[in-house]
Amino acid sequence: MRFWVLALFPFVLHAQDGSPETAARFAKTLQKLGSDDYQEREVASAELHALPVEALRLIEAELKKGDLELEVRSRLERAIPVFKIKAKRAAVAKKKEADAAWSRKTSIEAYKQVGRKDPKWDDAAIEAVTLVARLWEKAGTPGSDRKAYDLCMAAVNSGCDDPLILYARARMYDSAIRKNFADGMRLHVEAAVAMKDKGARYHEMRQSICFARAADHIARSKKDLTEEDKTAVQDWLELAVSRLGEAAADAEVPDTNLTEIGELIITTWMKLTRDRKVGFDKVFDNLTKARPESILPLVLKGATYTHYAWDARGGGWANTVTEDGWKKMRERLEVAEKALTDAWQKNPSDPRAPTLMIGVELGQGKGRAVMETWYKRAMDADPDNFEACGKKMYYLEPKWHGSEEDMLTFGRELLAGGNWEARLPFKLVDAHLTLSGYDKEKKADYYKNEAVWKDVQGVYDRFLARYPESVWDRSFYAKLASKCGRWTEAKAQFDKLGDKVMVGAFTDRAELDRFKAEAGEKGK
Repeated sequence: MRFWVLALFPFVLHAQDGSPETAARFAKTLQKLGSDDYQEREVASAELHALPVEALRLIEAELKKGDLELEVRSRLERAIPVFKIKAKRAAVAKKKEADAAWSRKTSIEAYKQVGRKDPKWDDAAIEAVTLVARLWEKAGTPGSDRKAYDLCMAAVNSGCDDPLILYARARMYDSAIRKNFADGMRLHVEAAVAMKDKGARYHEMRQSICFARAADHIARSKKDLTEEDKTAVQDWLELAVSRLGEAAADAEVPDTNLTEIGELIITTWMKLTRDRKVGFDKVFDNLTKARPESILPLVLKGATYTHYAWDARGGGWANTVTEDGWKKMRERLEVAEKALTDAWQKNPSDPRAPTLMIGVELGQGKGRAVMETWYKRAMDADPDNFEACGKKMYYLEPKWHGSEEDMLTFGRELLAGGNWEARLPFKLVDAHLTLSGYDKEKKADYYKNEAVWKDVQGVYDRFLARYPESVWDRSFYAKLASKCGRWTEAKAQFDKLGDKVMVGAFTDRAELDRFKAEAGEKGK
């Protein structure tokens, strides 16, 4: 089977779609794929899958040839889905880095260029905003929010009145301190006032989110707002919306940031008017004008009208919903369905619309086949789509359109798929956590089921073998092993954790202490 491979070398080594190194590695792999030895072919397949994503075009070019051996063709074809996933992950990573670069440019670099600087506080301010930028990129480390807050306070105590530093202080207070809501509100309002008066040179996105969070904090400060409170909320929201439109015109601003601020403005306006559509119309108009070719406005419309539909239905049992409530729910879900379908047709490679459509189908109830269609589209667009898996799992709950068996079957499929990078197998554990709450009187008994422990162990043993340093997951595993009465395993996990066990994985410190003591006693 080797003879034909040599004829491929000229093409491979001069391929325009990959680096010379990748082309050479691909050529060697092709030789092995044509081996008479099964083990050598298996090794070659593993080597093929390990090639960089640029090898995809080399594989596709080879498959266009009509004289490939059947075995080689089969192995190359099986590699295609692997490389398509690699390509999508590479695109996501590239986009994530671009978003992070934008975040750094509009925070760290912006302070250095346009901030209200002074040698008395610059070192503390720059270190603080650097930490905060990492947190905004979802790349912070434990305790960095508290450190950033302390640095912000050091800068402020030295006289710093820069609006970005004041805003960072307010956000880090929310994250790390949270002594009382009134203090948090005061800090956000102080930051917004400073941004309005002195922050015009900061990016419009930074201004918009600062104003929106001030509005949100005032709106949540008390159950019954005074007229003065309502006026303040509306004024800050109007400023946020005006800056949002300007921000969206900048193509570098990440969709995630625009979505976050858009949703915050919409929900805050709802607190004033009790009508989600008021804020939505303002946000939608601005985003549509700024990004007419983007699917972002349609995605936001689909998400908003889905929530809007449930606003009409209410949160009560089905027999408490009025005829008008059902009517409005149907109408609003139809609007959501159209917006999201249009978004998907416009860009099928974007996972947002099909992911949200799973939630639309939850309310429409057209049938499981419809949900599965949108789920497949969501996963085709993003094989790491944890959110889509969560929405499908929720759809399959007994209270909606599925059963306990449906949930566990789906969870076990995700475990078999083994996508540990995206943590998809953990949806099986989530299914058990959800099902254990269906009968609160028998919740403790639920975990004594052998099948429950088998699933829990199946997820955590495989995950921790890959990521042994994951303290959070090992802590949660110790908790679940304790709940399942598997004290030997619980003790083993507690012993490995030592003093690194995370209290947050448990209901409270008392539960942690109780489980740890019982594991020490019964797990010998």
